Amino acid sequence: MAEIKRTFSASKMNKDIDERLVPPAEYRDALNVQVNTSEGSNVGTVQPILGNTVISTHVPTGSFCVGSIANTKTDKIYWLVAGASSTTNNVTTYKDYILEHDVQNNKTKYVFVDIYKVEATAPATSAITNGWIYVPEVSNIETYNNTGIRIDMKIQSTGSFQTNPLLVHDIRFDTGNNRWKIYTDTVLNGGTKADIATSSSDVITFYSERVLNFNSTRLITGLNMLDGMLFWTDNFSEPKKINIDRSIKGTGGDNYLKGVSAAAVTGGFASAVTINTHQTFNGGNDNWHTRLVSSNDGFTLETMTDRLGKKAVWIEEENITTIRKGPHTPPYLKMSRTDIQRVDNNGNVNATDTLLSNYAFSNNGILLSGGDGPFSITFNNNVDFKIGDVLILTTDTSLSVNAFSSDLAEVRISITNVPPGTAPFTGPYSYVVLSIDSNIGVAQQNFLVKLEKTKALFEYKFPRFAYRYKYKDGEYSTFSPFSEPAFLPGDYDYASKKGHNLGMKNQLRSLKITDYVVENAAKGQDVVEIDILIKHEDSPNIYTVKTIKPTDTHPEWPDLANYSSARGEYTIESELIHAAVPSNQLLRPWDNVPLKAKAQDITANRLIYGNYVQNYNIIDTPVIDVSIESSLGDLANGVVNSVPTPSKSVKSLRTYQVGVVYRDKYGRETPVLTGDSVKSVVEVEPNQAKAFNKITAKMDSVPPSWADSYKFFIKETSNEYYSLAMDRWYDAEDGNIWISFPSSERNKINIHKTDRETDNTILILKKQHTTDLSVDTGVKYKVIDIENEAPEFIKRNTKKLGRLTNTTVNQVIQQSSAGFPFEDGESFIVDEEEFLNEFMTASTNTLGDRVIDTNIREAMHNGFLFVKFFSGVVDSAYYKVSNMTADGSILRINIDGRFGSDITFLAPGGTTASIVGGVGMQLTTQIPEDKAEFDGRFFVKILNDINLRDNVVSYSGGINDWTVISALQSYYLHYETIDGGSAPVANQTHDPTPGTTELINDKGNGATATYRFLPKMANTASNLNIVKGFNNPLVGGILGLAQDDRKEAVAQWWVAWGYGWFIDSAITANEDADGGTSGGTGSQNMTNINDQAVYSDITDGTHGIFDLPAANFDDGNTGITGIGKGLALGFSGIGGAENTYQDNKPEDFNVGGTQNTNQASVVKLIETIGTQFRFSDDPEKIVYTVKNFSFLENRYNYDSNNSTGLGAFEHGANKRKTWKLVVEDANGFGIGNANGLGVSYNPTNFTNDNGDWGTIASSSSPVRIEFVTPFLEDGQQEATQNPAVWETEPKEDVGLDIYYEATSAIPLDLNLKTNEQFAKYGSAAENETTSFGVALTVKAWSDQTVTLSAQIPTAVAVGDIIAFTAPDGGVTRLEVKTAVTASTTSKIEFVNETHSKKVTLPYFNCYSFQNGVESNRIRDDYNETYLKNGVKASTVLAKHYEEERRGAGMIHSGIYNSTSGVNELNQFRQAEPITKDLNPRHGSIQSLFNRDTDLIALTQDKCFKVLANKDALFNADGSSQLISKSKVLGQATPFAGNFGTINPESVAQDNYRAYFVDRTRGKVCRLSKDGITPISSAGMHDWFADNLKVSTSTLKNSIETVFGSFDSKKGLYNVSIKKLGESIEGSPAESPAYVNYTLSYSEMAKGWVSFKSFYPETGLSINNDFYTFNDGELWKHHSNETRNNFYGVQYYSDITTILNDQPGSIKSFNTINYEGSQAKITQQKFEATDTIADAAGNNVSKFDGKYYNLNAKTGWYVDTFETNEQSATIHEFVEKEGKWFNTIRGVATTLDNLDQQEFSVQGIGVPSAVSSSGTTNDVYKFKVTNNVSTTYVGADGSGDKWDATAD
Repeated sequence: MAEIKRTFSASKMNKDIDERLVPPAEYRDALNVQVNTSEGSNVGTVQPILGNTVISTHVPTGSFCVGSIANTKTDKIYWLVAGASSTTNNVTTYKDYILEHDVQNNKTKYVFVDIYKVEATAPATSAITNGWIYVPEVSNIETYNNTGIRIDMKIQSTGSFQTNPLLVHDIRFDTGNNRWKIYTDTVLNGGTKADIATSSSDVITFYSERVLNFNSTRLITGLNMLDGMLFWTDNFSEPKKINIDRSIKGTGGDNYLKGVSAAAVTGGFASAVTINTHQTFNGGNDNWHTRLVSSNDGFTLETMTDRLGKKAVWIEEENITTIRKGPHTPPYLKMSRTDIQRVDNNGNVNATDTLLSNYAFSNNGILLSGGDGPFSITFNNNVDFKIGDVLILTTDTSLSVNAFSSDLAEVRISITNVPPGTAPFTGPYSYVVLSIDSNIGVAQQNFLVKLEKTKALFEYKFPRFAYRYKYKDGEYSTFSPFSEPAFLPGDYDYASKKGHNLGMKNQLRSLKITDYVVENAAKGQDVVEIDILIKHEDSPNIYTVKTIKPTDTHPEWPDLANYSSARGEYTIESELIHAAVPSNQLLRPWDNVPLKAKAQDITANRLIYGNYVQNYNIIDTPVIDVSIESSLGDLANGVVNSVPTPSKSVKSLRTYQVGVVYRDKYGRETPVLTGDSVKSVVEVEPNQAKAFNKITAKMDSVPPSWADSYKFFIKETSNEYYSLAMDRWYDAEDGNIWISFPSSERNKINIHKTDRETDNTILILKKQHTTDLSVDTGVKYKVIDIENEAPEFIKRNTKKLGRLTNTTVNQVIQQSSAGFPFEDGESFIVDEEEFLNEFMTASTNTLGDRVIDTNIREAMHNGFLFVKFFSGVVDSAYYKVSNMTADGSILRINIDGRFGSDITFLAPGGTTASIVGGVGMQLTTQIPEDKAEFDGRFFVKILNDINLRDNVVSYSGGINDWTVISALQSYYLHYETIDGGSAPVANQTHDPTPGTTELINDKGNGATATYRFLPKMANTASNLNIVKGFNNPLVGGILGLAQDDRKEAVAQWWVAWGYGWFIDSAITANEDADGGTSGGTGSQNMTNINDQAVYSDITDGTHGIFDLPAANFDDGNTGITGIGKGLALGFSGIGGAENTYQDNKPEDFNVGGTQNTNQASVVKLIETIGTQFRFSDDPEKIVYTVKNFSFLENRYNYDSNNSTGLGAFEHGANKRKTWKLVVEDANGFGIGNANGLGVSYNPTNFTNDNGDWGTIASSSSPVRIEFVTPFLEDGQQEATQNPAVWETEPKEDVGLDIYYEATSAIPLDLNLKTNEQFAKYGSAAENETTSFGVALTVKAWSDQTVTLSAQIPTAVAVGDIIAFTAPDGGVTRLEVKTAVTASTTSKIEFVNETHSKKVTLPYFNCYSFQNGVESNRIRDDYNETYLKNGVKASTVLAKHYEEERRGAGMIHSGIYNSTSGVNELNQFRQAEPITKDLNPRHGSIQSLFNRDTDLIALTQDKCFKVLANKDALFNADGSSQLISKSKVLGQATPFAGNFGTINPESVAQDNYRAYFVDRTRGKVCRLSKDGITPISSAGMHDWFADNLKVSTSTLKNSIETVFGSFDSKKGLYNVSIKKLGESIEGSPAESPAYVNYTLSYSEMAKGWVSFKSFYPETGLSINNDFYTFNDGELWKHHSNETRNNFYGVQYYSDITTILNDQPGSIKSFNTINYEGSQAKITQQKFEATDTIADAAGNNVSKFDGKYYNLNAKTGWYVDTFETNEQSATIHEFVEKEGKWFNTIRGVATTLDNLDQQEFSVQGIGVPSAVSSSGTTNDVYKFKVTNNVSTTYVGADGSGDKWDATAD
C-alpha cells in the first residue's frame, strides 16, 4: 500500500502559496509547537512548548506592565507597572510600581512604590471636632500603618470640608477603637483646630501628586539603563530617571522611618524620639510611598527627613525627572566697608583697638627696627587680635579711632602669637616689628593701638556671585541668578589732577555670601553639594569659590535643627578662587529637556530623545506696565553739609524695555515676551541723574496656566560710555568754548575731521563746575574740534594795557571825518604824544628815548593787539589792530576789516557834529604763552550756549568784565488799550496822551471790541502831515476818517518810519498770513484791516516786554516763569521798498539770510540760546541771557488795498518778523525786576521817573542793546578741586535685541514651597497702604502667612499691599487677605496670587553720586572694568512662540563618564548644537536604539543609521569615509526600502539584529547587517497583510498594540497583536472584545514557526531565558513542564500539514499514523452491561469492547481531516509497532454536508436537487434534468450550471 509521509524539517508555516504547492517540509498552520528547537534531543520533531511559571506576585490583579528592561551586567530585570486598585476593609489604595527581579538569586524587590491615592469609607463613629478624622484599620492587628496614607497627603471628602483641601499632619492608631486617627494641618503651629465632621457615608480621599504616572494605555518603549540608573519616557509626561539602589533603599519598611519607636504608631511622629534617620530600607514591601534617599556625607546613604529628623521626605516627581531643578533665587551679599567683626562665644563684638600705656619700642636703649622680635606686649584693655594681624600705633592718643589711619602710624607690628583660650585678652601677645619711625624715641610712651584696616577686597573689580546644586547622582543644576556686584563705592572724589574717580574704587572689606541653602521645600534634598561661584564683569569665565557640603559646619551649611531660619553663610576672606567652571555652563540658562518624548536611547554616553515636544503655548499677550521710582539722597535734597554719597541707580538718558519670561516648575523658560511695547518701555530723564532710580514692573495680563514663576528681563542697547572730569574752560576764537581734560582721558573721545563726523563723540554735561549740583538739562554737545596741544588762541595771555579818553581840553582821539572811528571806517587817529605817554617804556628820562611798550609791539607783530572804544559806560566791540603809522604828531591806527554798527553810539548822527563826549579807547594784548596748566592736557571745542554758561563758564568780576561783541539800536513800537473794550460813541471827543498823535484802529461796525492805537508817534510836523493835517487834539479820532483814509494813513506811517529793529508791541494787519480767519493765503483778498482777526501777539499779551508764563506762547518747555522774562523783538522793512512778494514764500521773511544780509550777525545772536545782552542805558548794566526763542513770520503791518501806491504786500515796509525771547539775568529775574523787586531798568517803562532809569525807547528814540561776552584777563580762572563732569554719549547697538535677567524667579503662587522665594527671612516689610511706622522684617513663613519680627503696631486692612525689600534692593508685594488688629499679632495672611502685584527690580547699571555723576566703571578710567547689564541673557523670537512637536528631531544631553565622575545627562544646552533633524517627509521618529556604535532611528516610513560621535564625508561616487569629529550625531543614512513603524512597542533586538512591525505596509521586518528584510514574506505575507491592516470601521479589526519580544532561548522573534474582534461591528468603544495573536519567527527556520496562546504585556530575554509579563507580574517561559500552560491557563498544541503528493491524482486515504509521543485517549465511560436501543428497537451494548481507553490520557489527535473532495474523521490513535495509527472514516452524509456532485448519473446528468420525506426512514429523491446541451453557461450567461431544458 502506498504511503505518503511528512516530516517538518523546514519548521515553518506557509500560509501564502496554494495548498497543492506547499513544500513537504513545511506546514500550513501551527499553534504552540516547536520543531527546530527542543527541550531535549528531539530537534526536528513537532513538540508542544513548555508553559511558563509566575516569578513574582507583588502587584494587585488587574495591574499592567507598561515597560521592562534587562540589565545583563547584574542579571536583573526591571519592569514598570500601572497598578490596579486594591481594597481591604473599606480602604482602597492606588499605586504604581517599579520592580526588580534578581535572576541569579530569584528574588524580587520593590524599586519604587508610588502611592498616589487612598480612599477610605469613614467609620460610623468618626464624627469629631478635634482636628482629626478616622480611617478604619486594614488588618485585624495593626502594628504599623499599612493604609498607604502618609504625612503631607492632601485630604478631600464627600463631606463638609472638600472645598479647601487639608494636609495630613500626623497619623496615630487609636488602640481603643482599632482605627487610625488622621491629624490635619489645621493644628500646626498652635493654630485653631478645625471642626471636621465625617459620617459613615463619607468617602475620604487622601491624595498626592502622581510621580510615576503609569497607564496601561501608554506603553513605555523608551527605556534604558546606565550605571545603575533607569531612564524612561512615556510620551505623556516628563522624561524620568531613578537611581535604582537609592530608590530601593527608600522603599518598603513597616513605618515611615526605620528605627521608629513603637510609641510612634500610637503617638505619631512627635513621639518618635528614638529614630535613626541613617537607616534605609530594602524594597521588601509596598506599604509606603518611596522615600528620598541621599547622602549628607557624600558616601553613606540615608533616608532624608525634615530638619528635626522625624518626618520622612517622600519622593515627588521633581526628584526623578531627567531635568533637575536649579536655584530660583540669587545668593545675597552682606557687604561692609569695615573688616569683619570679631565676636566672643556669646556673640558679643570684641574690640580691635585699645590704649597701650608706658611702653617703649626699644631694647637696651636702642630703638627697634623692622624685623626685630618677637617681643611680648600686653594692652590696657581686652582685645581680639589674631596671628598675622598687623597693628598700627601712634603716640597721638588724642586721635579718634576712626581718624587714625595707616598714613599716621608711627609703628607697625605683626602679631606672631596669642594667649591660649577664647578671645578677648589683654595679653600677653607676641609681635615682630614691621616698621618704626626713627623719631619716636626709646623712652616709654602711651600709644593708641588699632588693627590696621585690611586691603579692600576686589578693589578694581565688579564680582558677582551665584551658586549651583550638585545632586547625588552627579548632575549639576543650572546656575542661580547672579547676585548684585560685590562693590561698595566710596564718596565722590573726582578731580582732574587725579585723573580718576576715587569714589569708584571698591571699599569692600567684609563680604559674606548668604541664602544659598534654601529651605528644604524649595530645594531637592538629594542635593549633596553647593558650589559658590564667582564671575567678574570683564571676563566670561566662572570659577568656584567654595564647595559647601552638608558635613560643613554651621553657618556654611546651616544647622536647621537649631537655627531654623539659617540659610547658609560663607565668608569671603580673599580673592583666591578654585577651579574654572566649563565655559558652556554660562550658555545654559536652563536645560532644554523635552517636555515629553516618544523615543529614547543612550548612545555615545549621552541621553538622546526623539520625536519630542518642546516649548509651551502662550495664550494671552503679556502686558507689562513699567515705570521709574526715584528717591533723593541728602545732597540732592539740599541737606546742609551733605556729601556726594553714592548709591545704586538706573542710568539716566537711557531707554529701557522690560520683558517677561515665564518658567515652568523645572526652570524651562520662554523667550522674552514684551507684549505692549509702549507700556513696557520707560525712559529715565536727564534730571533723574541726581536721584537713585529703580525700575518697577507690573503684569497687567493673565499668566499662562502651565507657568510656575516668571522673571523680568531688561534691554538697554547702549554701548560703553565714559565720564570725564574737566580741568578748565577757555573762550574759543569763534565764540565757542575749549574744555581741557587730562591727557589720560584722551581715548575716551573720538573725532573725525573729514567725512565721518557722525562718529564724533557727543558730550553730555552732568555736573556743574565748582559745585556739587547736577545739570538736569541733558543737553548734548558734539565735539567740534579736538587738539592734543593747547590751541594758539587760548594760549594768548590777555592783558589790559591802558585807556585814553577825550576831554574838552585834550582831544586824544582825533574828531575829524578822517580820524574818528565812524561806522564802516578802517582806521582812526590818536595824538602820538598822548599815546606814548600811556603806552611806552623808557631807557632814560628823556622823551626822545621813549619807545612803544614791548608788549604792544610784540602783540601787534603777532596780530594780538586789540582796541575798543567807550563813552561813559557804553563799550564797543574789540577790533584787531593791524598796524600803526606815525605822521608827525599823530599816530594812525589801522584795524583788520571795518568798524561795525556797534560803534555808532560814539557819533549817533554819523557826523563829527554828533560825536558824544568822553570818547575813549582801550588797548589789550593777547600774547601766546605756554602755561603749566596746558601740560598733560588735551582740548575739546564745543558749542558755547546758555547751558554751558549757566553751569561751567563762571566769572568772578563785575560789570567791567564784559566785552561788547555787537550792538543794535532798538525802537519801541506799541499800542494802547482804551475804553475797557466798550464800543466808541459817535463824535466822542478823545484826548490822546499829551504830546502825541494817535490813530485809532477799530474793528468797525460798532461791535464790542478792544480798541487799539497805531504805533505811538512824536508830535512833529511830519507826523501831523501823515494824518492829513488834523489838529491836535483829534475830535472823534480815526473815526473821523473815511475807511480808505484810515488804511492810507496807516500805510504812510509805516513807510515813513522806515526799517529797523524795535521792541514789538505794535499790531499787525494780520498776525499770520497763513492763519487768518478770513481772506486767502497772504490776505491778498483783504480789503479792510477789520477783515482779519488781530490776535496772538496782542490779545495774549506776548508783546513788548511781558511776563511768563503767557497764554498760547511756546517757551520751548523751559519752565521759566516770572516778571519781564519775555521780550518781543521785531524787524520791519524786510527786503527794502521794492521787494517782490513771490507768493509769500518763506524766504521773503528770511532776515539775515536771503533778505537784509547786513543783519545776519544780529539774527545769529538772537537765535543762539545763551547769548547775553544788556541795555546800554541801564545804569546797573544788568546782563540778560537768552534761554530760548521762537519767531513769527509772514506778518503784515497794514492793509495792502490802499490808495498810497506803496506796493501793497510787496513793499518792505509792510513786512515784519518778530522774535520772542525768553530771558533771565544771572539771578534768575527778568527785565525791570532785578532781585524780584520790580525796580530795575525797563526800556519800555513810562511810569517811572525817566531820570532814574536812563533813555526810554519809543518810535523815534531808540535804545542800544549790546551783545556782550565776558572779558577774562589772564590768571582769573583757577583750577578747581570740584570740576564739572562730562559724559560721552554711547553709540547704540542697532538691531541688538538682547535682554538681561533683572530679577530672580518670582513665584506665581504663594505657598509652602515658594514663600521664602518671594520674601526671604530678614527682608524688610512695610505696609505701602498705611505705614507700619516701625522697621519690621520677615522672621518666619507658614504657607501664605508671614511672621514679622515684632507685633504690628498699626491696623492692617484687607487689600493692603505689603512690600518686602530684599538685601539687593528688589521689592516684591503681596495683598493682605485677612485684616489684622493693631498690636495684637506679628502675623499677616496673604492672598496667594502674586502675578498682578508691582515688582521693584533690583537691577541697576550705575552708581549715582547725587551730583549728576553716574559712574559704572572702576575709577572711571578708560578701558577699566565696567558694570554690564547682567550675566544671563535672552532674546525675543521672530516667530510666534508655541508648543512644538519635533517629530523628526532628536536632541541629546551632555556626556556621562563614570570614570571621571562627569554626569551631564540632565544638561541639554540649547546654545550648543544638540539637535539633529531627519527628513520630515519620512514621518516622525518612533524608536531609537543603538547598534554597534551607531544610533538607529526608526521613523514611520524609513529607517536611518545615524553616526554617533563621528561624521562622514562623501566622495564623488557617493561612497563615504568616516572622519573623527566631535559631532555627537553625525550623518544620517537611510537604509534601502521604505519601511518604518507606527508601533515602537514591536521593536525587539537580538545582538545586531532588530525586528519591527510596519503596520502601515502590513509587513514584519528585520534589520540586520544586510539591511532591511520583510520577514513577513516568509510564508506569511497574506496573513500579515490581512491582520495588520487598519480597518475603516468603528472598531472592527482596529489594532491597539503590536508588541514585539525576542526569546533568546529559542531564537524566536514573537509578534503579539492585540486587535478588536471580527464579530463586534458597532460595539461600544468602552467594551471592546479583543482578539489576540502571538506568532513566532525563527532565524534558524527562516520562517514563522507557530502561533502561541499567550499574549504578554511586555517581554524580554536575559541569560538565555525568556520572560514575559501578565497582570503586571513576571513570568518565566519554558519553565513549566505542563506544556502549553500559560499564565495559569491550559492551552493545546496543533499543527496543520498538507499531504499533497501528486496533487493531480485522486487518492483514497485509508489510515493515518504518526511517529511520536502519546496520543490522546478518551476514557471509556461504559461497562459491558450498558445498553442502548438501536434504530430497529434492539438493545445494543454501549461498551466499545476495547480496553486501551480505560483511563484518559492527553496527547496528539486529529482534529480535522479535509481533502478537496471530502472530510473525514479519525478516531483516537492506537499504538502499534511503535507508531500511532487509526482508520480514516468519511464524515457521515447529512443534508448539512451533502455534496450534489457525488451523485452523478452516468449519461443522464447531474443531480440538481435533493430532498427528504422527513420521516424516520429517510427516502432521498433526486430530481435530474435532461442534459440537452453540453455547453456550461449560467443563467446570466456567466457560466453557472448546465443549460438543461428537459426533465
